[in-house]
Amino acid sequence: MRNLNEQWTVFTQGALRVSACELEKRVAITKSDLNQMSQQLQMGKPPLCPMDNPTLRNL
Repeated sequence: MRNLNEQWTVFTQGALRVSACELEKRVAITKSDLNQMSQQLQMGKPPLCPMDNPTLRNL
C-alpha cells in the first residue's frame, strides 16, 4: 500500500510513465549527446605539454 501512495504522490506532481523500451531509447540518446559534448570539449582543449626533468624535480 505504501508503494501505491508513493506512486500517487509522484504522478500527481506531474511525473509521466515511460515504458522500458522508451526509457532505453532516451538513455541511449542522452548518452550519445553526452559523448558528443565530451568530444567537442576535448577537441577545444590545448594538448598538455610534458614537463622537463628540472621542472619536475622542483615540484
